[in-house]
Order: sequence, then C-alpha cells, then structure tokens
Amino acid sequence: MESERIMKKIIVVDSGIDKTLLQSCPDLLLKNYTCEKYDMHGHGTASYSLINELTVDCEIKTIKVLNKYLECSTEILINALKFLQNVDCDIINMSLATTMEKDFEEIDSLCKIIHSQGKIIVSSLANSGEISYPAYSKYVIGVEGKALNNSLDYIYNNEGNIQFIADKTPVVV
Repeated sequence: MESERIMKKIIVVDSGIDKTLLQSCPDLLLKNYTCEKYDMHGHGTASYSLINELTVDCEIKTIKVLNKYLECSTEILINALKFLQNVDCDIINMSLATTMEKDFEEIDSLCKIIHSQGKIIVSSLANSGEISYPAYSKYVIGVEGKALNNSLDYIYNNEGNIQFIADKTPVVV
C-alpha cells in the first residue's frame, strides 16, 4: 500500500510578495506588518519563488515584516513570532535577523514556544556576521552565507550556534 503524502505548510517571513503574484494569488499573504501592500524590494518574492521551485507538495504563505529598505523593528519581529504561535504550519523561513541584544531573550523564548509546537524555524544570521537572533537561538536552524568553493557547496554542523553555512557568491548574469 502506497503511503499518503502529507502536504507541508511553509511560512516565509520576509518583505512580502510582488504585486503581480499577489494579485493572481491574494491568499499568499497571511499577514502584513508594514504600510506597503506589496514587496517593494524583491527579497521576499525571491525567497518565496525559490522555496516554491524547490519544494513538492507544499503550501507556502508569506508574512510581510520587512519594508522596502528590508528593515523592521524588533517589535514587529516579536509580534510576528507571537502570531506564528497560532498559525498551522510546519516550517518557518526567516531571511532576517536582529542584533539588538535587549530583545534576544524574548525572541529566544518565543522561538522555544514555536519549537515546542513541532514547528521548524530556519533563520539567517545578520549580514554583518554578528551574533543575531533568531538564528542564534538553540530552537532555530541558523543559516550563514560565506564564500565557498562552489555555489552548491554547504557545511552542516549540528553542534554549532549556526548549523548551516551555504555559499553566498553572487550570481552574475
């Protein structure tokens, strides 16, 4: 007997979705914490599109927290994490980070709650390479970009503060 596939639910927390994509699929945007309706930068759309291209049997939704300058306050990040506690999902992808130490404890506590619900959080380290959250939380898979030998190379270390290092060499077309 063939096992039944279970659709995974992924939430992308980023700068939202571009106008064309959102107009054709308005339910892609689960929540918006900014004054802009659409992705004005392209980062969130790119993250969504890449995950959508690489996954099978997944439902992907987005939460817009980053503005057109790819910025948000830690208050917005904390509110989004609180919101995610009540969202039915399996994986949360956050291509963002804060280096505001005063908020690390609260962010870590929220990540612990979300993790205890069986949800997987993946978050990037700050571009500066500084200690940043949510990536440094022990309840999160932290990701960092470094120049490696090949764009397909990666390093996985489940013992480190940052577990996954991928090549960040820019692609020039």
